[in-house]
Amino acid sequence: MVPSNPVHLPSPNVEINHVAIPAALTQIIRFSFRLYDMEIVNTTTSPITLTCWDCQAEPLLVIPTTSIGGQSVLTYTRHFGRVVAGGLCWQASAPGLYGNIQGQRL
Repeated sequence: MVPSNPVHLPSPNVEINHVAIPAALTQIIRFSFRLYDMEIVNTTTSPITLTCWDCQAEPLLVIPTTSIGGQSVLTYTRHFGRVVAGGLCWQASAPGLYGNIQGQRL
């Protein structure tokens, strides 16, 4: 039986796969979008810190500063999405983090 009010989510049209996250603050996406999934992989054996902001005039944290253990994965999922105004900026404390993103352009 199909619910009378099914939720129809748009298919992602923002997709970034296995991009290295640099130690310098970098804008990876340059337009506003709705973030559905982000997966961050630490390929080293040491913890690395990650911080993600939106890129509006007064940036807001998308993911607060988080330490990702060696050989670990951080998964951020928002089933109905989170608006990221002005794009996405991120920064790692050291080389070794790789990111995957799925979202919908606004």
